[in-house]
Amino acid sequence: MDERLLIGILHLNIQHGAVGGNRSSLLARAEEAADRGARIIVAPELALSGYSFDGRGDVAPYVEQVTGVTVEALSGIARRFGVYLCVGLAEEEKETDIYFNSAVVLGPDGKLVAHHRKHVAERRWSCPGQPSSTSLFETPWGKVGVLICADSYYGLLPRSMALK
Repeated sequence: MDERLLIGILHLNIQHGAVGGNRSSLLARAEEAADRGARIIVAPELALSGYSFDGRGDVAPYVEQVTGVTVEALSGIARRFGVYLCVGLAEEEKETDIYFNSAVVLGPDGKLVAHHRKHVAERRWSCPGQPSSTSLFETPWGKVGVLICADSYYGLLPRSMALK
């Protein structure tokens, strides 16, 4: 194993509500980062939809399921390059019709290795996630945890994750 770990942080010009264009940009930048040797690639919070919605009706056209088209496309990139890929999305849980501000991580085999729902969520449209071990995943470089933005503002969440 290469002792050097390159992490690709994707800086995208996300256009509010322009999911198709945002998805194209995300996929292209993820491939570019992987091609440049990044082994863990992280995209922004709500990388597909943009941020700041007034309510469920405002975000509804942009929600996806964890098995949706974006995650499937990213799965192919993760598998093709053998990388870990993390992306933030407005998630709809189909069984309950509840919306979450989520992050998913795909492993080098293209399969889901982590799924985090933001705890400190925008209550106007998203339900807060519950603490879960699915926010942690193993890599060849050690265990990694996923939090989203404001989740890190309060010491308990990052501290408890670090202890795990």
